[in-house]
Amino acid sequence: PVDSHGHPLLLSVPQWTTGRLQDLSGLAGFASLETLVVDQNELADSGSLPGLPALLTLSLNKNKITDIQRFADDAAGKFPALAHVSLLGNPCCPSEIFGGTPEQ
Repeated sequence: PVDSHGHPLLLSVPQWTTGRLQDLSGLAGFASLETLVVDQNELADSGSLPGLPALLTLSLNKNKITDIQRFADDAAGKFPALAHVSLLGNPCCPSEIFGGTPEQ
């Protein structure tokens, strides 16, 4: 994406937290994005995330992701450089910190 003067738009570490985001397909133009923080939203799976080949770190804490295997399979294709991911507080990854039980 470019601004009104034709200059590339740069995002260093976008953070969209505590919102109601359900779809991030609009990030498709940011192929060089390396870090993305989208905690406390309403993302149900990685289907709404575009392929981001340079993404190294992804934080999706406290969203609505239920199937960790499907997420991992999809993420492997969309984010080939991914080295760090956090899914704490999602139904697929409960944590005592976020109200889960030790058994989960």
